[in-house]
Amino acid sequence: MSYLIGRGLALGIVAAVSLRVWMLDHHLWFAAFVLGLPLILIWFPEEIDDLSFGTWDRGNQINVHTPAFLIAAFGWAILLLEAWVIFLPHSVARHLYG
Repeated sequence: MSYLIGRGLALGIVAAVSLRVWMLDHHLWFAAFVLGLPLILIWFPEEIDDLSFGTWDRGNQINVHTPAFLIAAFGWAILLLEAWVIFLPHSVARHLYG
């Protein structure tokens, strides 16, 4: 049940950010591309772990599973950061440049 609530909330945030980007006359396809990655991480963390398990990277094999909640948490962090940048750009600039 909590998966459904989290997925629905993520979809709502993506819809709100997409609407905001559309209202700002930016390219909606760019927003869809940028927002697609965190949405995939939130909705399909187990499948992403299954895809990466056993692959080779720089001569080393990935032989440990990544917990699904860490993959989803990373997706949430990206999604909320993107929403913060879109909805409060002046706040972001103030935090970055003082």
